[in-house]
Amino acid sequence: MTTLSVEFKRKAANMYIQNREKLEKLEPNTMEHFASKILEIIDTEKKKSDALHDLEVLEYNMELLKNYASKLKQYEPETDEYDFTQNDCTNMVDSTKKWLTLEGLI
Repeated sequence: MTTLSVEFKRKAANMYIQNREKLEKLEPNTMEHFASKILEIIDTEKKKSDALHDLEVLEYNMELLKNYASKLKQYEPETDEYDFTQNDCTNMVDSTKKWLTLEGLI
């Protein structure tokens, strides 16, 4: 079974740590920027890794986070659309945090 490179995981963890406070406060611009940066390193990792399934799952999640963060900026607080989208963002950020915690990186 192949796994993601240690270098890749460290880059992702460092980006999370640098943005942790704003990510956990669900700041839309930070979530969107974080997801974009992770997508960039995923593209690089795809060229040298056999862990394509793991990368595809992470890529899908980061695309969702980027999309949700973008939509969150468009909605008014205290509306159903805002609340549902904010909940989706929470799930994506929590999932990323859980992954990095399980890897022992944060």
